Amino acid sequence: MKKKFSLQADGTGEATQNIWVTTYGDMMTNLMILFMVMWTYTQFLHKDIANPAMPMPNATKQQILRVELKKELQAVGTVLMTKRKVIVTLPSAVLFDPGSEELKATALEPLDRVADALAKSTAPIVVEGHTDDIPITHSHWRSNYELSAARAFSVIRYFTEVKGLPPSRLAARGYGPYRPTVANDSDESRARNRRIEIHLWTS
Repeated sequence: MKKKFSLQADGTGEATQNIWVTTYGDMMTNLMILFMVMWTYTQFLHKDIANPAMPMPNATKQQILRVELKKELQAVGTVLMTKRKVIVTLPSAVLFDPGSEELKATALEPLDRVADALAKSTAPIVVEGHTDDIPITHSHWRSNYELSAARAFSVIRYFTEVKGLPPSRLAARGYGPYRPTVANDSDESRARNRRIEIHLWTS
């Protein structure tokens, strides 16, 4: 005898479908929604790839710039990255003779590379001069404080007059021996403290 498809009856005597039909319908609906979401995403992705000139978010631009700057500046000095800025440190011995604020010939190549990297950004730049704690004896400067500021201004003049960076982006600070990176307790430590720091604010 052939079996007939039948519907179960609920408490009211009315016929109802088997429960698997409802579950199957829900599953198919969810799959349809999933495929629609995936299709929409691929359309937006294709649009971005087809239009490379589409502007990137500022946060992404800043992240890419910071990575590029670090890579380029590591070739000429020590680079430190914080949440708000990139700092490159150059030893004074490469840039200046003892007690002098005049740039040496050996200073030009590293400063050129730093300036070329900084030109990729429009962010503010602060140039800081630092010295050790040995008092000046053979110089026309009265103190390390004044010498450190003069050295910072020498770097700024090179960036603006030779490399063409906008003066409005640049500021100079001289700290003398008052912000050492290490204690001035040896010749090696004092050499580390004699430095120029270039701070590029990226946020």
